[in-house]
Amino acid sequence: MVLETERVPPIAYKVLERVGPRQLAAHVRTLCDFLVLEFSNSAGGQHVSKYVETMNSIIWVYNIVPIDRLMLCLLCTSQNTKYYHYFSSLQALRTQEGSEAHVCFFIIQLLLLKPPELRNRVTDFVKENSPDHWKQNNW
Repeated sequence: MVLETERVPPIAYKVLERVGPRQLAAHVRTLCDFLVLEFSNSAGGQHVSKYVETMNSIIWVYNIVPIDRLMLCLLCTSQNTKYYHYFSSLQALRTQEGSEAHVCFFIIQLLLLKPPELRNRVTDFVKENSPDHWKQNNW
């Protein structure tokens, strides 16, 4: 829905509340597989840029998928099996072919480095917190 209408209906949040963490993780893995397939088969940049915009909205505007879960799923679908013990809590750890692993890292790069959302949030965090923020009682 976000891709076509650029909004999320309120009922979607109710459905997401009822879906458990394991089911949500499975759906995020399916989403990552879809993204890798679409980015691999995409010849032009039109779909890629639209998918990146939509994913940024899903992550930063609507708070549907946390950025850390998406990154973990993309990393787990790549060939980073030497980090298996870090991701062992995610079920169905899969490895991709070499080119698909590159696509996973390309998606991560597009989501983290190209748009300003993460940079802005880090900058705001640094402005609002002292270097010893973890020592504060109310942090």
